[in-house]
Amino acid sequence: MSWTDRVVEYPNRVKLTAVSGQDNTFNMEAAEGTVYVEGTLLNAENLNNETTNIVNDIVTNVVVESLLWTNPNPSSAFSAQTVSLNLRGYTGVKIKLKRMNNDAVYSMHETGIGERVDVGEIVVSTTGVNWAYSRMATPNSNGIVFGNAGWKYTNVSQAITNDNNYAIPVAIYGIKKL
Repeated sequence: MSWTDRVVEYPNRVKLTAVSGQDNTFNMEAAEGTVYVEGTLLNAENLNNETTNIVNDIVTNVVVESLLWTNPNPSSAFSAQTVSLNLRGYTGVKIKLKRMNNDAVYSMHETGIGERVDVGEIVVSTTGVNWAYSRMATPNSNGIVFGNAGWKYTNVSQAITNDNNYAIPVAIYGIKKL
């Protein structure tokens, strides 16, 4: 529901009428003059409908993330493999990656179940030598299939160097929309 303000010529004007037989007692009625916009009626039905809509929006947009897996050895190379997980009921996953096995730089990558994604990033260096690392990951209902990792300099002509010391998965989170 879209609420509309009531717009009148005299918004705070009232007419007082003395109540017969009662000293200093008056009836009060609005004396608004011209009504330019009627506005939304403020009543229980409108308020209850709006409250219900807000609650429904909140409930339908709740996302829960659950830690499903952590790498027991994140400082070692991570070869191509499948991490077995029960992903039934999850709409997607977040994969936390460590840039290199001896590094403390992490990145997060989110993808849907059944979507193949290239996880990694481009690293911009202050020395002008930029490079990128990546690894393919494909989540399905039984887990995530990880490919081999590789890296390459981005500003020189060079083939990808296969190296599983890069793009090391350190944690996997399941995403559920309630």
